[in-house]
Amino acid sequence: MKLVPDHCSCPFFIGGVMAKKKAKKKAKKKVVKKAVKKKAMKKKAAKKTPVKGKASQVDQKARKAILKAVKQDGEALQYADKIFKADREVVLAAVKTWGDALQYADKSLKADREVVLKAVKRDGTSLCYADKSLKADREIVLAAVTQDGDAIRYADKSLKADREFILSAVKQQLNYKESILEYADKSIVDQEGDIVPKEAILKAVRENGFALMRADKAFKADREVVLVAIKQDGRALEYADKIFKADREVVLAAVKQDVSINGEKRNRALEYAAKSLKADREVVLAAVKTYGHALKYADKSFRGDREVVLAAVKQAYYALQYAAKSLKADREIVLTAVKQNGESLQYAAKSLKADREIVLKAVKDGGDALQYAAKSLKADREIVLAAVKQNYEALEYTAKSLKADREIVLAAVKQYGNALQYADKSLRADRKIVLAAVKQDGSTLYYADKSFRGDREVVLAAIKQYGDALDHASKALQKDEELRKIAGKEDAPPKELTVCGSQLIVDFSEYSLRDVNSKKKLREVLLEYLPTYDQGDRNSGLLSPPDSVEDSAGNSVELAIKRSGDLIPRLKKGKVLFVSYYSYDHELYKVTLNSDDPVTAIGKTFDGGTYITGYVQGGQELDYTAKDVGEHNGDVSWTFLVNNKTQFMGDLRGINCESETDMDEIVDEVFTFFVEKQKDKKKKTKKKAVKKVAKKRSAKKAR
Repeated sequence: MKLVPDHCSCPFFIGGVMAKKKAKKKAKKKVVKKAVKKKAMKKKAAKKTPVKGKASQVDQKARKAILKAVKQDGEALQYADKIFKADREVVLAAVKTWGDALQYADKSLKADREVVLKAVKRDGTSLCYADKSLKADREIVLAAVTQDGDAIRYADKSLKADREFILSAVKQQLNYKESILEYADKSIVDQEGDIVPKEAILKAVRENGFALMRADKAFKADREVVLVAIKQDGRALEYADKIFKADREVVLAAVKQDVSINGEKRNRALEYAAKSLKADREVVLAAVKTYGHALKYADKSFRGDREVVLAAVKQAYYALQYAAKSLKADREIVLTAVKQNGESLQYAAKSLKADREIVLKAVKDGGDALQYAAKSLKADREIVLAAVKQNYEALEYTAKSLKADREIVLAAVKQYGNALQYADKSLRADRKIVLAAVKQDGSTLYYADKSFRGDREVVLAAIKQYGDALDHASKALQKDEELRKIAGKEDAPPKELTVCGSQLIVDFSEYSLRDVNSKKKLREVLLEYLPTYDQGDRNSGLLSPPDSVEDSAGNSVELAIKRSGDLIPRLKKGKVLFVSYYSYDHELYKVTLNSDDPVTAIGKTFDGGTYITGYVQGGQELDYTAKDVGEHNGDVSWTFLVNNKTQFMGDLRGINCESETDMDEIVDEVFTFFVEKQKDKKKKTKKKAVKKVAKKRSAKKAR
C-alpha cells in the first residue's frame, strides 16, 4: 500500500490540481474549435472555387441543376449563385426562355452582344437591362423593337434622332407606329406626329436654304439636301454637318452663291468652312469675288495676295481694311476702293491719304471722307470745295483758313443750313450767308451771330422754314404777334424755364481687374473700348451754375442747387472704370413748370464740379428737354479709375488704334499705372494690419 503524504489532504493542494485539469480541458476545446472553423472555411472556399475531387463534383451537379431549371423557366436565374449568373451558357439558356432574365445576369454579360440579342428577340423590353453601349446598336435595338414596339423608349438618343432607323422601326412594327414616334426625336417628327419626308425637307431648303437650320441631323448630313440648301443660300453651310464644311465641292458651291440683303452682298459662307479650305486659294478667290468682306474669314496669308485683295476690293470697298499694310499702300487697289466709296480712304496707307488724285476721288464720292485726308489736303481749296458740295459735314474737317472762305461756306450752307456752325466767326456774321443758311434750315439761327437774333428779315426767313426758330430770336421779336402767328405760337406760351449752359456728356464702361492683369489682356480691352467709347453707359448734366436761367417772360431766375450723389457710379472692388467725357457749350434746356413755386435743381458731382441732372418744384420732378443746339468743344477727354485713384489720359480722339506705336504707348502707360496702384494698395493694407496688431498689443498691456 502506497502512502500519501500528509500535505495531499490539504484543501489548497486539491484546488490547485483541479484548476490545472480545467485549464487543460479549455485548451483542448480551443484546438477543436479552431480545427472545425478551418474545415468550414475550406468547404466554403470549395463552393466558391471548384477544385478537383468531391467539391468540383458537387459544383457540376449544381450547374446541371441550374441549367435544367433555367431551360424550363428563365426566372430561376434570379435564385442562382453569383458564379452561375456570370456563366455564359447558363445566362444564354435563361434569356432564351425569358428575355427579362437579363436583369439578373452579371454586368459583363449585359454587355455581351449575343446574350443581349437573344434576350431582346425573346422579350424586346429587356433592352432596358442591356449595357448602355448596346442600346446604340442598330441591329439589337431593331430586333428589340421588332419584338415589342415599346422597346424604342430604351434606345439611345442617337437612334431616336436617326430618321432612317425610325423609318425601319415603324416598318417592322406598324401597330406600334404611334408609340415609336412618341419616343422619336422631335426634330424628325412633324406637327401631325408623322416622320418628316425627305421630299418636304428638299422643298423647304429649295425655297429657303436656312430651313436646313431646323432639319434633323440626318438631313444635315445628307449631301443632296445640303447641296440644294447652299445653292439657294450659301450661308446655310453654317448648319450643314461638319463633314461638308471640309468638302471642297460643297464649300465652292456655297461661296459662289449670290446672296443679297437689302441690295447688299452678304454671303458669309467662307466663315463656316473648315480651316483647310479657308487656306485654299481657289475657294478664297471665288468667295471674295462674290462677297469682298469674305477676306476677313480667309486665311491671313491671303491678306497679302494682291490678286485676292484686288478682287475683294472690287466687290466691296471696305474689304480694304483687311488687306496687308503693303497693299493698303498699293495705289491701284486704293483707287479701286475710293471710286466705290470715299469712306474707304480711312483704310488707306498714310502716304496715299496725301495723294491728291486719290483724295479728290474719295471726297467726290463722299464729302466727309475729307476727315481721313492728310492735313495738307484739308487746306486744298479745290478738294475742300468738292467735298462740301458733296456733303456739308466736310466743312467740319476743313482747315481753319478755308472755314473763312466765303464761296466754300456758302456752298455748304446752301446744301444744309446747320453747316454754319463749322464756319469761321466772321462768316457767321455775314448777312448773305446767314440768310442762305436759315432759308435752308431755320434752326441755324442759333449758330448765327447774335446780332441777327434781332434782325426781323433774318428771323422771318428762319421761322418760315422752322417755327421753333423763334426761340432763338431776341426777346422783343419773340413777343411780336405777327411773327408768333407765322411761327404757330399765337397761343400764350407755356410756363417754362429756359436754362442755358455747358452740357457734359459722360460715357463709362466697367471691366474686371482680371481682364487687364497683363499687357496682352489690356490691349484687347483697349482695342474694344477705344473705338466704341460712346456705346457704354451714359449720364449727362449741365454745369452748375448755368450761364443763364430765364422764365417765359424773359426774366432772370435764380436756381437753388441740391447736391445728390455722383454723376458716375462708385468704383467697385476689383474693378476698373474707363470714363470718357466731352462738353457742348451753350446748350439749351426747356423746363416745364407746374406751379409758381421756386424750382430746385438736382446736382451730381463729377471731377470736382457739380452738374444739374434734374429739376424739382413743390416736391415733384419736372419734365425737361434739351434743344440739342450746343456746340461741341472739340475734345473727348478720357480717364480711368482704379483703387479709388484717377489717371487722366488726354484727348481720346487723338489715339490711332491701327497704329502699333500708339497702342504700345497707351498700353505701357495704363499698365504701369495699374501695377503702381496695386503695389500702393498692398502697402496700405500691410500698414493697416501692422497698426491693428500694435493697437491690440497696447490694449493688452494697458490691462
